[in-house]
Amino acid sequence: NASSSPSITNSTFTGNSASFGGGMYNSSSNPMIRNSSLWGNGTEIANSSSNPTVTHSIVQGGYTGAGNIDANPLFVDAAAGNVRIQACSPAIDAGLDASNTTTTDLAGNPRKFEAIAGGQLIDMGAYEVQSSASTITLAAASSTTTVSNIAIANSIINSNCGLVATVVPGGVAPVSGSIEAKVWIQPIQLTNAQGRPFARRHYEITPATNAATATGTITLYFLQSEFDDFNAFSPIDPDMPTGPGDGLGISNLRIYKYAGSSSPNNGLPGSYAGAGTLIDPADANIVWNATLNRWEVTFAVVGFSGFFVTNANFTILPLTTMVLQGTVQQQQAVLNLKLAQAVAGNRYELQSSPNGSNFSTIQTQTGAAGQLGLQFTDATLGSGQKAYRIKQTDANGAVSYSNIVLLSGSGAQGAITAYPNPVRPGGQLQLSSNGQTIKGWQLVNALGQTVLQQQSAASGNTYIQLPQSLTPGLYHLRLQSNGGSQQFKVMVE
Repeated sequence: NASSSPSITNSTFTGNSASFGGGMYNSSSNPMIRNSSLWGNGTEIANSSSNPTVTHSIVQGGYTGAGNIDANPLFVDAAAGNVRIQACSPAIDAGLDASNTTTTDLAGNPRKFEAIAGGQLIDMGAYEVQSSASTITLAAASSTTTVSNIAIANSIINSNCGLVATVVPGGVAPVSGSIEAKVWIQPIQLTNAQGRPFARRHYEITPATNAATATGTITLYFLQSEFDDFNAFSPIDPDMPTGPGDGLGISNLRIYKYAGSSSPNNGLPGSYAGAGTLIDPADANIVWNATLNRWEVTFAVVGFSGFFVTNANFTILPLTTMVLQGTVQQQQAVLNLKLAQAVAGNRYELQSSPNGSNFSTIQTQTGAAGQLGLQFTDATLGSGQKAYRIKQTDANGAVSYSNIVLLSGSGAQGAITAYPNPVRPGGQLQLSSNGQTIKGWQLVNALGQTVLQQQSAASGNTYIQLPQSLTPGLYHLRLQSNGGSQQFKVMVE
């Protein structure tokens, strides 16, 4: 605007650039700007001998005037030219009705649609939302979102009004400019190549510049159900928080950061070539938001990359393969532990649980040189049902666990067992049904990918023929039977 004073109402300025005032440059002008959005233009308003009046508008970086706000308008897809606003936009019903007497927006839809009951009706910007406003909730599905200027809009919100993460610049090399944030929510429990678990929700946050050295503070968000799934999956203590009051669980939570970007863009632990770093957030920064029913985990970073939540026992343990098998004899549990190698002095604890989650030690034995098997009995099984496992502790204090065996004291059924374990590529894995009907099974690799599966009922033993091409490593065998579900760790070597 040069030597003029236009009146600009319910307009949207975005994606523009100029040496001065990418959104608007005023020279000897005093324009009136009302109910408008100026966002993503570099410098939004630049003035030379000018004094514009700006009211009830969104201006990136802020601008003095009644009703103005500095908040991301949440366009549907500005990069593709769609500058309609999402149903959770702060622009909704935030304009001043009296500033605009027109009856339709740029698309010909009715103006002054009551998206929020009470107060003003008109939205800021060129388009009017035509539905009731919604709130920003935690991202419910995998998505990729780009924020053009993280210094202005710290919260990263996807196109479905889902909160992905919050990034605040800080430290010695504050992150700046555009950031791409990805969130994945896996349908099954996530593990790395060593079988160590992560929560199903995980992230990759990548600045456009200086990704390896930029600094700042990140807040990641999780549901309690995601922590519950982690705790139920992993027999390795300690648990992550079981609820808001679980101080021990809070102290156990860790963030594992993989440097670089995922290739081939699936976000899985094995897809990162960069080194890993374990981050221990301050307990005070692991917060349960009771209003929004979510966990908020905040921590400082140097360098941005893939982020996973795990527990304090993440260090990779040496693998000594154990196979636990069990039968019921006269309402007593008889459990046989087979060892891949004998280690004198290792401690083996038989642990039981009524629910498969909370285990306690009921017997202890010490391994001897040359001993490749141990037997335990539990006379307290009676007519009930218990889950059993073995906790192994070596001379250095490292802890590992066997598979879990479920036994019913009724004597009608024993637990399904898998043998041999470890097994070689091209070998055959035998599932002993012990009276149960195996309805289906699934062999899953460390990336969470199903490599073999079968869905068919079988009352006898089942044999799984492994392909010769199967890559050695740790796998999870998941079973469904008329007795419920079981899971084994299977080592292919």
